[in-house]
Amino acid sequence: MSEQLESTPNGECDIELISQETDTEKGSEGKKEAKIISDDKLLYRVDESPPWHICLLFGLQQLMLCIGSLATFPMIMMRVLCADDSPSVAEYRTSLIGTCLFVAGTSTILQTTFGLRLPVLQGTIIAYLISATAVLSSDDWKCPMILDLSANASSDETFNVYHENSSKFICDVATNTTISIHSDSNYYRDNDGIIRNSNEIWLRRMNEIQGAVIFCAAFQLLIGLTGSMGFLLRYIGPLTIAPTMTMITYGAIDIAVNMCGKQWGIAMFVTGLFFVTSICMGRVLVPIPRLLRYKKRWMCATTRQPIFSMFPVIFTISSGWILCYIITEAGGFSDDPSDPSYQARTDTNSDAIANSPWFRIPYPFQFGLPTFSASTILGMMAAVLPGILESIGDYNATAVVCKENPPPKHAVNRGITMEGVGVLLSALFGTGNATTSWSQNIIVIGISRVGSRRVRSSILININHLQIVGMFN
Repeated sequence: MSEQLESTPNGECDIELISQETDTEKGSEGKKEAKIISDDKLLYRVDESPPWHICLLFGLQQLMLCIGSLATFPMIMMRVLCADDSPSVAEYRTSLIGTCLFVAGTSTILQTTFGLRLPVLQGTIIAYLISATAVLSSDDWKCPMILDLSANASSDETFNVYHENSSKFICDVATNTTISIHSDSNYYRDNDGIIRNSNEIWLRRMNEIQGAVIFCAAFQLLIGLTGSMGFLLRYIGPLTIAPTMTMITYGAIDIAVNMCGKQWGIAMFVTGLFFVTSICMGRVLVPIPRLLRYKKRWMCATTRQPIFSMFPVIFTISSGWILCYIITEAGGFSDDPSDPSYQARTDTNSDAIANSPWFRIPYPFQFGLPTFSASTILGMMAAVLPGILESIGDYNATAVVCKENPPPKHAVNRGITMEGVGVLLSALFGTGNATTSWSQNIIVIGISRVGSRRVRSSILININHLQIVGMFN
């Protein structure tokens, strides 16, 4: 490659690049492309911003990654809270999913703007789910048995069922109260001896968890604001963080196995496809057409990009859903809810859109005022330190993947403080859980090589707008 300077009438110099291609250079083009893709440099660093159309695609991938987990955790949490499948609970389930989206989006914006200022994604935490499961398995909060309200079907003498003016009532002899029966709800005798409907059962437990999470948030804010975690970093290293994160993940193995066990074929297909697209096809350069403006003329050109390594989640989830849709339409999956293949159908929640409100804005204490008890608070406090240690591990791992220096002590303290604010938002709005840094985000950064903060902030802003639309939830 040589350069030639030509003088212009204005006295300026234009640089004309004269390409001297030889057979050796032509043969080395493939090697140059391979070298570019094998380079582990980031496509976009933390402070860089991709073009708006690329940012939307990266944001869509991040959205698809977090939507699955953010929608799954509320479903699991409602089971832990003893929520059943009655129609009266369906609307609350949609509201809980929207609330989790709102809290995750707000916490991420706070973290990337005022906290650690690395592309850290905030979401629900397994440690709080495990603590809530342990607390609610006690005799005071375990799930009660459903009451059989059919005529003369029960031998329980503590209540009577009677009809009056085409309405159905329960006369609770134990508490001397009368309860109106609604057909869209089930009824239980709770552990305190009071008969409650489906929503009252799980909301009572939700309020108990809310009160405990408020104390957990206060404790985490105290640690962050006083700088205690920055002082303790000299004693916290990889040998402390790695076993803690391993044990937290180990506690969620049963949940993953139960969910994948409903349809192992689809689960293995999605896992294998992610492995193929992100690793086996990660170095494949796909030609992409584009328009360029050169000397006031539009020209058509092509560029080669590692699409499979940049968007593996989009390819994997889209392909898995399309496969399930084809098999569902072809009649390959059973329509019997007791059959394992039923869980892979794409039309199982077809009535969820019709039963959801168009717009809904979450607000504090929307599920009721929190309650407080010492046993529940102490049980949930056990999740605070594991959550903080997990976040510190994610902070350092994110810095390594983004080619940044390890976060200093004051940055870690800011990050822990902002996570404490996120936990407080979770308690006030009622997610039944808390927020922490997500390790899944680190995997996406490493594979796509995009560490831009703007991608995380923009997509979570979109989540905050989308969760307002109840149909989307």
